[in-house]
Amino acid sequence: MKSDQILKKQIKFYLEEAEDPSEVERKKRNRINEKINSGGQATLINELVYAIGNYLLSPAHNLVLRGKTNEGWGKFRQGLFWLYHFIKRAKPGSVFLKDEAFATVTGIGWLFGEREIADTAIQLLKKKWDVKKDGAHEYICHKEFLISLYEIHFYNNQNRLPVDHLGDKHIYKRLIKGIDRPNDQYIQLINEACDYHLLHTPLMGNKMLNIEFTYYELIPYEILCLLKTREKLGFPYPAAEHVLMMTPLCRFEDIESSYDPKNDELLNLILTNAK
Repeated sequence: MKSDQILKKQIKFYLEEAEDPSEVERKKRNRINEKINSGGQATLINELVYAIGNYLLSPAHNLVLRGKTNEGWGKFRQGLFWLYHFIKRAKPGSVFLKDEAFATVTGIGWLFGEREIADTAIQLLKKKWDVKKDGAHEYICHKEFLISLYEIHFYNNQNRLPVDHLGDKHIYKRLIKGIDRPNDQYIQLINEACDYHLLHTPLMGNKMLNIEFTYYELIPYEILCLLKTREKLGFPYPAAEHVLMMTPLCRFEDIESSYDPKNDELLNLILTNAK
């Protein structure tokens, strides 16, 4: 399946299949209260990732694609804080604690201007690398890419980066190695990275490809962070050529969100009762 076909199919899914957000929230609140009342607090933290897709992120995709941008981005922002608290509170050996969560919090936190959140995600991920050693740089490859971009963008460092652990032909390594190339020479690499993103979403998971993007599925946050870094290096924002870069899910500018995690009753209910 070609990347444009994947995108069309996934957009169709989000436009047609998303449940009513208020009904999903009601069901989730009832389930959490049932767990609290039954003394099931020991596993309550799983609620920070369990069903986060249909509770926050699927409705967020749906709302932004239908033009309800502020409401949709508010749910995407809410999802960021849920994932952030999960990676902070989860036990290191939790089966739910996958590298994608760290990568997502890094990239989305960066785009939302939540530098402290992104920094924390990177620090926690590096601790995992120290423990896993040889197996640390497998499977979720965009985590190496994002941290390498972070080093270049915020610390002006282009040496001994995490992408060095990837193969020389990997698109993420080639993007970093060629990051100083002008737009006309670089745009094809960006297009290839867009293809990579779509090919590593759940829709293509049955094609023997690793799934790397499940939370913010149609937001190419790793590519948007790349373009931010390129802008800081003095390169103009390139004209979008790939279909993935032409959807409303790529437009982070002028986002207005009133979401405040301190006022998120459901999140605070979980955090208060989780062990």
